[in-house]
Amino acid sequence: MPHLIRRPRTALFVLTTVGLILLCIGVGGLAAARAQAATSLCPNPPLTQPFTAWGDDNYYTLVRGQDDTGFTGAGWLLSGGASIEQAQLSDGGWGGVLDLPSGSEAISPPVCVNSTYPDARMMVNDVSGSEGVEVFVSDRDTSAWGTPWTALADAGNANGGQGSWSPSDPINLPAPATSDWQLARFVFVPGGVTSEFQIYDFYLDPYSKG
Repeated sequence: MPHLIRRPRTALFVLTTVGLILLCIGVGGLAAARAQAATSLCPNPPLTQPFTAWGDDNYYTLVRGQDDTGFTGAGWLLSGGASIEQAQLSDGGWGGVLDLPSGSEAISPPVCVNSTYPDARMMVNDVSGSEGVEVFVSDRDTSAWGTPWTALADAGNANGGQGSWSPSDPINLPAPATSDWQLARFVFVPGGVTSEFQIYDFYLDPYSKG
C-alpha cells in the first residue's frame, strides 16, 4: 500500500495565516488609496461670506464655473435656450449671469460635497414670471468611478426679486449619509411656460468649516 504524504498542519496554518494577512493588507491598502484619491480630488475649499449684506454670516464656497466677474459657465452643460449673458449685478457692476428661459436646463460640473454641506444659496432675478427655478441634485461616490449618477433628487425652489436681484432662501440639499466626499451635480430647471430667470453667485454652505 502506498504511503500518503501529509502536509504538516503547522505549515498549512502558517501559510493560511500569511495569506489572510496579505489579503487584509491589500484591502486596507486599496481603501487607503481610495481615501487618498478622494482627498486629492476634494481638498477643503476656499470659503467666503458672500451674503453678509443680507444678514447671512455663514461661510460658503463658490461652485465651479463662476468667479469674481460673475457666471463664466465653464464646465456647465446648457440646453433649451440657457445661456451666459452680461447683466448689471446687485452691486451695480456688470458681469456674467446664467439666463434661464422657460424650457431650458443647466447642469453644473461635478462638485465635491459630503454630509457637512446642508444648504445652497444664490442670487436670483425673476426677470419674467414668479415660478422660480427648481434645483435638482444627483451624486456619485468618489471611489466608484464607473458607477452612474444617482436619480435626480428635488432640492427645492430658488426665487429672487421681481425684476431685481435678491438672494434666494437657503436650499436644503439632500446630503449624503456619509461624511466621506461625494461628487454632486446640480440641475436648474426654470418653472413656468413664458418665464425667465437669471442666476449668479451659486454657493454651497459647508457649515462645519467656518
